[in-house]
Amino acid sequence: MTYLSLGSIILGLIAMGLPLADMRRISRSEASNESKTKLAIFLSLSACIVAVLFQFIYQDHLLRIGDMAALMNTMNATLIISIILTTITIVLNLILLKLSKDAVIETKEPI
Repeated sequence: MTYLSLGSIILGLIAMGLPLADMRRISRSEASNESKTKLAIFLSLSACIVAVLFQFIYQDHLLRIGDMAALMNTMNATLIISIILTTITIVLNLILLKLSKDAVIETKEPI
């Protein structure tokens, strides 16, 4: 079951990294590509959901094997980290959406 924790960490990093990478892409180029931004937002939110889902599956595993000590030790930390990951991912994606819309407006303005 270690792979669930590792997968959750990797997916969490991907969930936060995709919007940052797309923000960097937007800041380096003149024009914004809306389809790439929408894909980045979709993949970022999907990675966040799957990362949290992996934690739910791990908690379920601990419950099924009766390891109440491990469940009690990790439950609070899992909740806090899941809230932090979800909040950061949503905020980064909202910022990305705003930057993308601003870049589209700038490129459509007449000279």
